[in-house]
Amino acid sequence: MKKNDNHLNEQMKTFSEFTRQLDDAKKRAMVDALTGLGSRAKGEALLHSTLQAGYPMTVILVDLDHFKQINKQWGHECGDQLLKGISQALAEDSDTSDVVCRWGGDRFLRMSQLDQSSREGEARRLQILLSREYEVTADEKSFKIDVSVSVGLAQTEDGDSLEDVLARAEADLTRCKNRVVTDSSRLPQSH
Repeated sequence: MKKNDNHLNEQMKTFSEFTRQLDDAKKRAMVDALTGLGSRAKGEALLHSTLQAGYPMTVILVDLDHFKQINKQWGHECGDQLLKGISQALAEDSDTSDVVCRWGGDRFLRMSQLDQSSREGEARRLQILLSREYEVTADEKSFKIDVSVSVGLAQTEDGDSLEDVLARAEADLTRCKNRVVTDSSRLPQSH
């Protein structure tokens, strides 16, 4: 009997450790490892919950312009530093009720409760706030890279699915990016 009790105790310890590791993995999956912001999985879950509850929310997508060129010209380490800088600026600019997530690659998502009058200028305000010089370090040298971002937003509507509101925000972001493509003066520059 004693042998079976020890075996059962060992199995319970193993199961408890497995459960703890699984909980840790779930928590890590909700946080973007590079930026410390919420992950896409967290953003999708919260946006889905918001839509189901019927709460009005403004969904804002922020995309770093010419990011592939930045990585190619200055390296992925500099690109990562820029992503951290933009994520920090977004987080510092956010209200406590806002949700800010790294949506993937060089894209971020912010969910905010904005009224109609605030919503009108929010995309432009964020574009101005985040389009600036960021200090980076490469090969033990510090320098600044002048970057721009594009911003698209959409308001949730009754009956929206996750895909509906994201498609509208994406369409608005695409319109903004198309304006950036025609303005070659906004290509990233180092100083």
